[in-house]
This record gives sequence, C-alpha cells and structure tokens, in this order.
Amino acid sequence: MDGEIALTNVKILIRDLKLKALSGEDTSNVRTGVFVVALNMDGTLTEITLSDLPAGSYESSKFEIHKLEAHETPLDPDFSDGDDDSSRYSVIVEGTYLGAGFSCKSKKSAHQHVAFDEPIELVNGSELNVTLVVNPYS
Repeated sequence: MDGEIALTNVKILIRDLKLKALSGEDTSNVRTGVFVVALNMDGTLTEITLSDLPAGSYESSKFEIHKLEAHETPLDPDFSDGDDDSSRYSVIVEGTYLGAGFSCKSKKSAHQHVAFDEPIELVNGSELNVTLVVNPYS
C-alpha cells in the first residue's frame, strides 16, 4: 500500500455514558467509568454492550472521548507515557504511511451526543446497544 495511509489500530478512551430521560427532567448517569473501545479495522461493527441500566424512557445519550487524568489508572498502557498532563491521551491511531509505520496520539477530549430516532424504553436488567458510525480516515 505504498503511497497510501493504512490504519491498523484505532483505540478510543471513553468515560461515562449518560442517558437523557424522555421527560427531560433527569439524566441517568450510567457508572461505566473509563473504558477503551478498539475499533474493528475490517469495516465490521464494533459492539459495546452496557447492562443493568436503569429502567425508563430515554431520548438520547452522551459520552465523553476522554484524555486520561493523573488519578486514573490506565486500562491500556498506550494511553499514558508518564505522569504529567502532556503524557496522557484520548485516542491512539496506528498504521502506515508511504510504507513506514506511525503512531499518532491525541490529547483532545470531546463530548458526543447521540439522539435516538425513536425513544427507547428500558426495563430492569435491560441491555442497550448504541451503534455509532466512525470513519477513522476522516
């Protein structure tokens, strides 16, 4: 693939998924803590399932692409090169460019909001699958 960018690995650090109740009065914070999402680079869906969610009707969700903080233990050593603020990351991208390997580490944090096409109703013990389409090349 000389002359092209080829991504071989993309990992994103996520913190807390929040579900917005349909009533608009309350947001239920699902206590997932920090977790790593490793995207499938073959074009297939990357599935993440959250279970034991609070019952209710929800219209949207929010989550944060999260730069690791000093007090947090890295779940994956790639997200931290040291103890100072400039050595912690939120996104890791690895691949090749013009045949040479590269690694790019982002320190950006960002909040993402996903509005559901139709409100969802969760009962006690429900699982929720949220599908996000991510184009790692854009």
